[in-house]
Parts: sequence; C-alpha cells; structure tokens
Amino acid sequence: MQVSRFLRARHLRHPATFASLLISGAALAQSPADAYPGKPVTVIVAQTPGGPNDQEARVYMGRMQTILGQPFVLDFKPGAGSVIGTQYVARSAPDGYTLLLVAMPLLKANKVRVLAITDDKRSKHLPDVPTVAEQGIPGFSYSNWLGFVSPAATPAGIVNKLADSFARVARVPEVIAALEADGTVMVGSTPAQFRQLIATESVRWKKLVQDAGIKVEN
Repeated sequence: MQVSRFLRARHLRHPATFASLLISGAALAQSPADAYPGKPVTVIVAQTPGGPNDQEARVYMGRMQTILGQPFVLDFKPGAGSVIGTQYVARSAPDGYTLLLVAMPLLKANKVRVLAITDDKRSKHLPDVPTVAEQGIPGFSYSNWLGFVSPAATPAGIVNKLADSFARVARVPEVIAALEADGTVMVGSTPAQFRQLIATESVRWKKLVQDAGIKVEN
C-alpha cells in the first residue's frame, strides 16, 4: 500500500514498474497454504481395507473434498504392523498431499459379552455397563482414537488449514450422527492437542510394554 501511494504521487510516470511491484508484492505475501490444495490429496491407511478405521475415514474424505475442493483419496498400504504405510508417509514430500491415518489398535466385539467400558465414563450406547474404574481399578482409562498426520516438515500454514477443515467436518451433524452410531465420539482437536496426545500415549504404552516384559518378534 505504501508503494502504490508513492507512485500515485508521482502521477504514475512508470506504470509498468508499478504493475511489476504489485505482482512482486502479491507473490511475497502468498503462502503455500493460499493455493493448497491444488490437486488431489492421498490419505495412506496402514491397515487392510474394510476395517472400522476405513469406514470412519471414508466419512471424512467426502466432506474434506466439499470443503477444500479437491478429492481426498484413500490408499491402503498394510503390512509389518502398519510400519510400511507409516514409513511411506514419513518419506513423502512435506507438501500436504500425502497424509497418514493413524489410530490406536482396535478390537471389535462381534458375539461377545461386554464386561467393562475402558473409557473414563460410561458409553451412552451401553449405559448399564460400568467402567473399569468403577469395578475397582481407579484411574484406569483407555479409549481408541483416530486422527490424521503429515510429514514432519509440512508448512504450518498447510497443517493449520487441514486441521481447521477436519475440525469443521467433526462438527457436521450428519457426520456426528453417522459415527456416533458406532460409538465414536467426535473431537476435532488442534494440531498441538493431537501432538500432545500422541506423545502422552507413546510414553504410556512404552512403559506398559516394558513393565509387562513384552518382546517384539520379527
């Protein structure tokens, strides 16, 4: 704005220079997030198709396309306990076009009796089933979670744009209803909150594995 006022005071004796200055200024002001996404986004799923994580991810993908104007496509790369898909994303270009669906391990109950709720409060779908804490183990709390991550060097502007869009999807009534039917509670956390959750869970489960003497076999 200061440049344009200065040139007007000079009666625009050099209009070509004025135009080039405006173009340069616009280029400097533009961030990678402004034009993102300019092509389809691939979401890597490190498990086989057809599981519960797959179903939840598909609910998100269609909504993300509506919000950001580009297809969000699931690409399944299972194997090695999800290591193959995870490493693929970690080695991808940090440009926001390759994301990873991450989740805690989940075991679905087909024809079994539910003995306890592992979360810190009862499920509205099973209100008569007490929590583990209510049954004599105070402080016990475990819940399966699902989220999306990108390569570490992805620009903050793109990360925030994605996070805002995912959070918007988490507030859509139809999405909430569809996922809550399976017992899923929508959160829509910020990148910082999700980063903290992953860090906390990593420490928690590392300690559990060490205390239990669990050995990983190749």
